[in-house]
Amino acid sequence: MNMLIDTFSNQVLVPVLNAVTLIAIGFASAWLKNKFQISKHEKANLVWDDIVDVVETTVVALNQKEVDVLKKNGGWSKEKAQEIKRMAFTTIISNVGPKFAKLIEENRDYIMDLIERKVAENKVEVTYV
Repeated sequence: MNMLIDTFSNQVLVPVLNAVTLIAIGFASAWLKNKFQISKHEKANLVWDDIVDVVETTVVALNQKEVDVLKKNGGWSKEKAQEIKRMAFTTIISNVGPKFAKLIEENRDYIMDLIERKVAENKVEVTYV
């Protein structure tokens, strides 16, 4: 009887348990990968959030370094405003990696509008402070 149980366990039970274990590991692995994987949409949102942060930082920095000085010295004009805006765009491109730079170049109009919005927001914040 013991020999029959040993034979059954060695020839049937062990291979079945091995197969079930492998299948369970496969499912667990797929579940974990799916659980912790960031979707393409989430990655895109993170990228745009990073770009918006760079735009915001650049606008604030240029406002402190260039705009305030020009306004103090009476050198502020529409032409200077456009020059500062181009400077901001160039600075943004230089502060991101090549993949982001390409994305920014492809969305130049949007980024320029974003720069203008951040400038307007910065003016409102400065007014209230």
